[in-house]
Parts: sequence; C-alpha cells; structure tokens
Amino acid sequence: MQASIRVSGEDFTYDLFNKLKTLVDCKNFLIKIEVDESHDETEYLMSSDENHKNLIEAIERIQTKENLVTVSMDNIL
Repeated sequence: MQASIRVSGEDFTYDLFNKLKTLVDCKNFLIKIEVDESHDETEYLMSSDENHKNLIEAIERIQTKENLVTVSMDNIL
C-alpha cells in the first residue's frame, strides 16, 4: 500500500502522526517527509489580475461581514 498526504508544517502535529499510525495495519511502515519550497499557494492565487481582484474583494467582504454565506452543520452532515 502506498499513500501520499500533503500537510503544512504547522498542521503536522504529534496527534496527526498518531492518527496516521492507526491507519497502518502493520508494525513496519515508512513516513517520508519532503520539503517543497517551490510551491507557494499565495503566489499562485495572485498570479492573475482577475484572481487577485476576487481574492481582495473576498477578504474585504469577510472583514466587513457583508455578503457572507452561513452554512448549518446539520446541512453538511
């Protein structure tokens, strides 16, 4: 079995590590950690003028609490 999981450094906690261990049904397994400095989500999202404009507008809507969508957890589960 082989699986790839992408996790940010701040999210890779001891608790997450223990949860990963429970997914493996054998005693011998390998966890490989790779540092990817070439992939910057912010840079990618800001790469086009239209995307940049949409992101700035979304941030402003959040800050002013205008046109937000409310979702009930009952509708998700």
